[in-house]
Amino acid sequence: MDPVETITHRAQLMAIVIRAGARKPGTHFFTPRSLGQQVAFSDWGAGTVVAPHRHQGVSGTAGTAVEILIVQSGLARVDLYSDDGDRVASRDLSGGDVIVLVSGGHGVEAVEAVEAVLVRQGPSEGIEKVDLGWPRPSRRNA
Repeated sequence: MDPVETITHRAQLMAIVIRAGARKPGTHFFTPRSLGQQVAFSDWGAGTVVAPHRHQGVSGTAGTAVEILIVQSGLARVDLYSDDGDRVASRDLSGGDVIVLVSGGHGVEAVEAVEAVLVRQGPSEGIEKVDLGWPRPSRRNA
């Protein structure tokens, strides 16, 4: 299995799956520079020093509400949906796996008890739960 998987639908980036084993020395970004949310892995040996610094702000808006799910333990199934409500892909994620949700819709099922960290841009008034008419997949048929 590839440690980094890009999922697209109709030439649109939907998600990036980063498996627990995706490691490179130094700092390696998994997301494109153009994405409003940046995800990187850093592997710094003992004694490495990152000089004090700050990041310059970016003008404008991110354009899309990117969300990142970091599975710490358990097994989560993430379903990805097109804007039309068609299920495009499903991926199982376990401890250490990361998914960057870029576009379309998504649903998550805890196949086993899951502990996860969610990261998204803010400020946010919370998640608006709306029935988009998207079918909930039957796991017997998935």
